[in-house]
Amino acid sequence: MNSKKVALLGLFTALSVIMFLVESLFPPLIIPGAKLGLGNIFVMLCLIYLGYSNSVILVVVKCLIAGIFGGFSQIMYSLPAGLISLTIAFLMLRFIKNISIVAISASASVVHNLVQNCVFAIVVKSYKVLLYAPYLTLLGVLCGILTGLTVYFINKNLSKKIIKNLNIKEKSV
Repeated sequence: MNSKKVALLGLFTALSVIMFLVESLFPPLIIPGAKLGLGNIFVMLCLIYLGYSNSVILVVVKCLIAGIFGGFSQIMYSLPAGLISLTIAFLMLRFIKNISIVAISASASVVHNLVQNCVFAIVVKSYKVLLYAPYLTLLGVLCGILTGLTVYFINKNLSKKIIKNLNIKEKSV
């Protein structure tokens, strides 16, 4: 990987962590722990421009840094959810033709919420917390659409020159 791509990965990681930290200043959405997931905008952009393996690095670093600020529970819930939802997004992007980034983002957001809910059920040793799943699914769709639209417009408006200067193959989404 060339130095420009490393710098872009660092930029995406830093922006993702900053968005996570800013978002942590606000109260949860409706359900305890529910957030918009704005840091995932940069995870999706990383997936589009730098590929799956670099996106895995971003998710792991983001979760570890978030753990510094939010404690071990932040890592325990976010790391498996982030990696599984990233994998789902990658598979959808790779194998489903003509799928929009908004649909991918909404799907990944739902998966992220459901994985976190399952981890929580295991931690508290109660299946009753899975009753949150329908609400988390709805929130995941709504937040994923917002994230996906943001990624779509950022991707659409990125300068072709920037992409060319980074020697990145642009992927249409």
